[in-house]
Amino acid sequence: MHDPDELEIALHPRLLEVIAEAAERFPDRQALVHLENPLDDKPRIWTFREVIDAIHRVAFSLRSAGVKEGDAVAILSPTTPDTLIAFVAASSVATAFPVNPLLAPAALAQQLALARARACIAYGPDPELPIWDRLQEVLMLEQPLELLIEIKTPASADHLAKAGQNLLNWNDFLHATPSAATPPNDPNRVAALFHTGGTSGNPKLAELGERALAAGPQMAAAACAWSKDDRILCALPHFHVGGTLAVTLSALSRGASVYTIGRFGGRDPGLVRHFWALCANHGITVPSIVPTSWSAVIGSAEGEPPKSLRGAMTGGAAAPAELVERVERKLGVPMSQVFGMTELAGICSAQPVDGIFRAHAVGYPAPGLKIALDPIAPGLSEVRIGGPNLFLGYRTADGRVGEPGEWLRSGDLGAFDESGQLQLLGRSKDVIIRSGHNIDPAAIEEAAYLHPGVRHAAAVGLPDAYAGELPILFVVRHDNADLSDLERTVEEGLVEPPARPRMIVVIDEMPLTPVGKIERFKLRQRAAVIKSEEVLADFAPARIGCDDVAARAITIEWGDRRDIDLARIDRLLGEIGLTASHVVAG
Repeated sequence: MHDPDELEIALHPRLLEVIAEAAERFPDRQALVHLENPLDDKPRIWTFREVIDAIHRVAFSLRSAGVKEGDAVAILSPTTPDTLIAFVAASSVATAFPVNPLLAPAALAQQLALARARACIAYGPDPELPIWDRLQEVLMLEQPLELLIEIKTPASADHLAKAGQNLLNWNDFLHATPSAATPPNDPNRVAALFHTGGTSGNPKLAELGERALAAGPQMAAAACAWSKDDRILCALPHFHVGGTLAVTLSALSRGASVYTIGRFGGRDPGLVRHFWALCANHGITVPSIVPTSWSAVIGSAEGEPPKSLRGAMTGGAAAPAELVERVERKLGVPMSQVFGMTELAGICSAQPVDGIFRAHAVGYPAPGLKIALDPIAPGLSEVRIGGPNLFLGYRTADGRVGEPGEWLRSGDLGAFDESGQLQLLGRSKDVIIRSGHNIDPAAIEEAAYLHPGVRHAAAVGLPDAYAGELPILFVVRHDNADLSDLERTVEEGLVEPPARPRMIVVIDEMPLTPVGKIERFKLRQRAAVIKSEEVLADFAPARIGCDDVAARAITIEWGDRRDIDLARIDRLLGEIGLTASHVVAG
């Protein structure tokens, strides 16, 4: 176990200082390497000296353009070195707000308004990536932005020449000559905003203070055991704390190099096919991708893993034990899992890159972090977390809410195993995590209630080997109402496609508590049974049941059959994160 106080004393209080120290130690080493495509043999390279110089220039330019402490600077751009530089620079003089560039205009406008964004750094016109076009739609919705900085693309050269006074050129920011400026010195000022709480519905933004923003990457670096000689492939987006803080900035703090891919990042169509070639060509030591991407790579990547790998990393959603076994068998190196939260600047616990994977375990608490287990029911405890990386609260339309104080109730059910690793055993909160993407079930339910035939609606997570979870919607109809068009109603009522339910199940009555609240754990149990019946359809079990509060364990009755391949069945269930007890008559 780690001593929380030992690391906290050594933490730099500002993110800018973390990067500046790395630049002082490793000025000429490669820091950021950007590949236009997986087979790019002439990547764009930024040394540590170039990274810190660019951050200083952009920070100075923002100040010169009138951006001040408290102003939110939205960053709407793919996962590139420019995006990361913009984030650190904006957070050092104001409030950085990285935004999902693929949001629909209405959702984007909603988030910009909530952040009270004064300025926006945006990726320019691109025929294959319509970020700029969506932003223009937002501006037509009367979204106030006083300052717009355009990251130049080949398609935007002529566009910039016609720019108005409020449209500035990112390249001018990068080449400015900065003068000395006194940065804000308040550890509790809001240095960054990150969206959390779902793909649709009423958004909320997690406010990260200066202290937390600096602590998160340093704690993650220690927890992951990065080396200055590591070359990290990061396919996680920079609008997410995982990609920005837990991986990229944490690795840079140790002098490691971080590689990113094209405008589409982990969605690059050639990434899976050429994954091993990319790793071999650039001597990648630790690839970091979400479980769904690992599943695709193991199944479809051409060639063999290179000898340069010393580990593999995943996060964003729990990795099924079966997937981890396949990855480790293929790579011949251990897989590490990182557990983080937006509210904790991206890091809670991690399995060191050179550690040993344990099923359902998400590693040791990050140095500097305090974790307590609060019993909430017999055999169930909620994970409570405190540390220097703790957020300030949520920014909502009703103001700041959810200020945690010294401790945050995570909503996760957990325990410590015999080795001291944290195990996650389910969630007391209701968020559905699809491939690391948080989906608010309330948004799905609200869309269902748009149909006049729906009496009750509740969405929970359906176990899935690829995505971890997919939304499943349970509904109770009014009398004998026709629900044949319910699926269309729900899809039309949702802002973002990831929230669309994998299936809609009509039930006779909704499980309710005595005070009328939906017993979601019973629906999760039912979802586990539905998925198990689907996975085991060819085996024709007599009955499948689930009484587990966490909906992780099922019971299978086989009658008096003796011809069952139980090992294979357990393996199939393990791929979706379930375990089984088998009952055979006689």
